[in-house]
Amino acid sequence: MSVPPPASRPSWTTWLSLALVLASGCLSNAPGPSAPAGTLAGAPPVIGVTGPVFPVDEGSSSGQYVMKSAYRDALVAAGALPVHLVPLPQEGLAQVIDRLDGIVLTGGLDINPATYGEDPHPTVALLPRERQEFDFAVAREALRRRVPLLGICLGAQELNVVLGGSLVQDIPSEVEGQVTHRNREPEAIRQGAHPVTLVEGTLLAQLYERQTFNVTSLHHQAVERIGEGLVVAARSPDGVTEAFVHPQHPFLVGVQFHPELQHEPEGLHAPLFQAFVDASRRYRAQRQGLRQAAATDQH
Repeated sequence: MSVPPPASRPSWTTWLSLALVLASGCLSNAPGPSAPAGTLAGAPPVIGVTGPVFPVDEGSSSGQYVMKSAYRDALVAAGALPVHLVPLPQEGLAQVIDRLDGIVLTGGLDINPATYGEDPHPTVALLPRERQEFDFAVAREALRRRVPLLGICLGAQELNVVLGGSLVQDIPSEVEGQVTHRNREPEAIRQGAHPVTLVEGTLLAQLYERQTFNVTSLHHQAVERIGEGLVVAARSPDGVTEAFVHPQHPFLVGVQFHPELQHEPEGLHAPLFQAFVDASRRYRAQRQGLRQAAATDQH
């Protein structure tokens, strides 16, 4: 299938101007960015990106918050402005999401299995509690508002669990005939470690030109019980769920693989990021329309 060409990439002047506008809005008590009418009309959609929490020193209560450059680069190439989401109190989170057009939940360690009613497998490496609580709060608030969502690896697992699903805690010991799902060899990261096949009729089957292709794979867990409203969109040869979609949501996609890391074949995953950014642009237009209608009603 032919994919529409992406919108032209904004100049760095545009990026900087928008960043300053957003900053002024976030530092004020106004409900949105304090910009003249029309300023944001042609600006790139603003995408919040979660990331790992690392302790500054062993045993330290202080953390470092990281957004990996591969996520940034994939979003910028699709015409978006990525901003890093760091753990915040609930009231702060709501104010930040007010200013976002889409959200990417990224990779990381393992969700506490108690969250979906199970005891931990010995191989489980728990996420920092701070990140799990924040990511779950982001996912719930985004789902409530119907913000476009893209979950990658851990991010897909988080969406599944928030929607009532559960996880295979350790694929190597729980899945018969499993392929190698955690392959850190440079060639496997660059070109893909194992094949996945898309499910006919799903959004992903419409976006990708090929229905079977290799993917970069760095996980040892996966979806077991699928969350409410979700539909499996891709599987690996051993039957492991590799992607899902939510047909009733404006844009909700979870992928177990890492499209941001895979560089060969070139452009394989570009339609996925482009569709997400386009959905985020539509979400922003819808919000602006509602705000303008509300302002008109007040006069």
